Amino acid sequence: MASAYCSSCVDGGLTWVFRTAGGSEYHTRPDCEWLSSGTRRTHRRGLNDQPIESVSLAEAEAYLYQPCTVCSQTPPLAKGA
Repeated sequence: MASAYCSSCVDGGLTWVFRTAGGSEYHTRPDCEWLSSGTRRTHRRGLNDQPIESVSLAEAEAYLYQPCTVCSQTPPLAKGA
């Protein structure tokens, strides 16, 4: 069974995901279009830009972030992509 996470996101037994402090979802791919569009919407509204951060999946779930409905449906990135 293929992992839902890019191979470069699984390190030392921890799975790393991506989020912004102002968002409500975590992303399995750093190049997720929904993650990028969220940061652009924030910028257009004149709000403080929230940097994209990598956090462990356990931390994202502990803060009640939900999986992204876009990138959790796509194939994982190849290592080094």
